Amino acid sequence: MHPFKGIQTKKRWLLLLTVAMAVIMIGVFVVFNQTVKDTARVKTKGSFTSTEFLEKLATENGEKLEPYIEQAIEVEGIINEINILNGKKSIFITDKRIKGTILCELQKKQSTDVSALKVGEKIKIKGIYKGYLLDAILLNCIVLETALK
Repeated sequence: MHPFKGIQTKKRWLLLLTVAMAVIMIGVFVVFNQTVKDTARVKTKGSFTSTEFLEKLATENGEKLEPYIEQAIEVEGIINEINILNGKKSIFITDKRIKGTILCELQKKQSTDVSALKVGEKIKIKGIYKGYLLDAILLNCIVLETALK
């Protein structure tokens, strides 16, 4: 039996552990330093009315919308609520015929003045679809049009 075999095994495990920690640290760095997408420059993958979007969400547990997760989509609907909390501006879009809400958290550099928007006003918004819990969630949203006819 080789007298240094135990030391070589320990060195291999130490090397493996060091490499694994380096990979984890690089991964964490990449995840936390991703830049926020400028939604205005991202290609739109789909465009929906609030009715169409909420119907797709209601059928088959939202599976029809899975191809749009992490993609830019446009939604047109009626503003149900406007929130400004801790500097974050959110618009809730609903549809009278279908239960459900689309939560749109606006980009910080949103050009439209949110205080000029009104509940009940028709709006077209573009954002990154993240999925849904109780509400459909769109992040990094920008207002494309307001007071649509």
